[in-house]
Amino acid sequence: MRKLIGNLIFATAAMAATSAMAAVTLFEGPHFAGQPLTVNGGVSDFRAYDYNDRAMSMIVEGAPVIVCEHVNFSGNCQVFNPGQYPHLGVWAHTISSVRPAHAHHGHGRYDRDNYGRWGQDRRYEPRYRYGY
Repeated sequence: MRKLIGNLIFATAAMAATSAMAAVTLFEGPHFAGQPLTVNGGVSDFRAYDYNDRAMSMIVEGAPVIVCEHVNFSGNCQVFNPGQYPHLGVWAHTISSVRPAHAHHGHGRYDRDNYGRWGQDRRYEPRYRYGY
């Protein structure tokens, strides 16, 4: 009985962790066209994938992500919430690194005042959302 309860707790925790993971699929062209690149977690340098400054659209799933204009999560950065982004606007051809938004502080929240240099809320709302 204890083993069954332990297995159920483990399975529940694993499912919760999986659903909270941030995944992003970047596309070379607008409206999800061109070569895709899917990232689960973070990438500090897209040059390693020959994808630096190439993204023009993206789909974010699971949890918010932070994209940055330079490698190693530096330069201007912005939080993108889960959803579909058929065109990245000013972020098209500028993304060099990405990570889950909660990775900065390690306690499940991001500090939006630390990203970007504009004096406004920098969460980017998607045009289309999954299941909302």
